[in-house]
Amino acid sequence: MQKTQIYYPRTYRRLTPNKFSQWIYILLIVLPCLILLLLFYSKISLILSEYTARYLREALPGIEITIGHSEYIPYFGGVSFVSLPGKLPSFEFTVANLLISLALFILFTHVKKLKGAPLFIYLSIALMIHIVSCLYFALAPESFPYTVSDYSDLYIKQQIGMWLSFLVLLGFVTGFLNNASLLQRIVTFAGVMIYSAVFGSIRYLVFLYLIHIGSSLYMPTFFFSLGPFFDFLYLVCFYSAFVGRVIKKFDSRKGRLTWGWL
Repeated sequence: MQKTQIYYPRTYRRLTPNKFSQWIYILLIVLPCLILLLLFYSKISLILSEYTARYLREALPGIEITIGHSEYIPYFGGVSFVSLPGKLPSFEFTVANLLISLALFILFTHVKKLKGAPLFIYLSIALMIHIVSCLYFALAPESFPYTVSDYSDLYIKQQIGMWLSFLVLLGFVTGFLNNASLLQRIVTFAGVMIYSAVFGSIRYLVFLYLIHIGSSLYMPTFFFSLGPFFDFLYLVCFYSAFVGRVIKKFDSRKGRLTWGWL
């Protein structure tokens, strides 16, 4: 069978970037969003804290819940956060958590069908952090230096820091590292930021509630396992889907015609 079209070989192929589209995206989409977030993150943190405090007051009647303030980025302002009382775990509660965590860790790391799966590797890491937390609270609970309000303050600062990082990272990788269309870039950029805003806000409310009723024992796990590390996981997930669409486009019959020689 005779071929009617011969495509460039995979080796030494390249795509000519559309620099005009790239800079339009960076200058008109990414940069303004970054500037707006820097200018208004103080107001955003206040709005988030007020809504979180309102729902916590409904879920925890009789608990004194206030809005605290602390400094953050110089010249751009501080942040607001929810302040509420917490409690230390009892020895019995700590030991129960330790035994359950050890049992699950052994299960996830020794059962052949589980120990190699990415999900259970991630869960094993989370369990290791929780085991260390249990040992700390079992041996010296009174020396734990952080309160729920400290965690709340740290969470808000961490979340705003993640949003600023996402804006810079997404702007770079979606703007310059591929030949996606302007619409694909905007959809990916908006999708990640909207998801991060909604997820981060709901997580803030849920974590504060769980730490208050479950004690500070869960604070390290929430921060190290389900905090910034988890945020980068879903960032990679969104970016992988984005790159997959771009690859599919340029690997199609029409897309292959856009490849050139290196």
